[in-house]
Amino acid sequence: MYCSKCGKEIEDSSTFCMHCGYQIKADAPADNQVQTRSSKNLALTLGKILTMVGLIGVWTIVDVSLVIWHKIYLFNGYEYTKILCTICLLLMIGGSVCLIISLVKMIKNKKIKLQKGNFIFSLILLTLAFSNTVMLLINYFSFMKK
Repeated sequence: MYCSKCGKEIEDSSTFCMHCGYQIKADAPADNQVQTRSSKNLALTLGKILTMVGLIGVWTIVDVSLVIWHKIYLFNGYEYTKILCTICLLLMIGGSVCLIISLVKMIKNKKIKLQKGNFIFSLILLTLAFSNTVMLLINYFSFMKK
């Protein structure tokens, strides 16, 4: 089970949290005690993974384009760069949706203080994903006009 004050994992039989000293009530709701960390943060973990893979993919495409061709080829380049950019775009959008869902849950449940690192990291990832998504969409629509 997890401490309701600091959010760290403690033994089920504990009466006090060994991390913060908070007294654990014996009549605490059972759903809080059995909920595992993996199911609790599934959207957050999935969001982080999808967003990071999408971002790394975009940055890799840009870097390889600059090194090999001395020009950035995204949607206006070769066929495989178009496909890779589309995959990265979808990954970043899917990851961003998962991150937004988990951030809304954190805000709703007032767990921002308990998960401050996750909250800040998720906001940074969302900012990077948003800026890269906008860059890809601008490139895509400018290519489609030609």
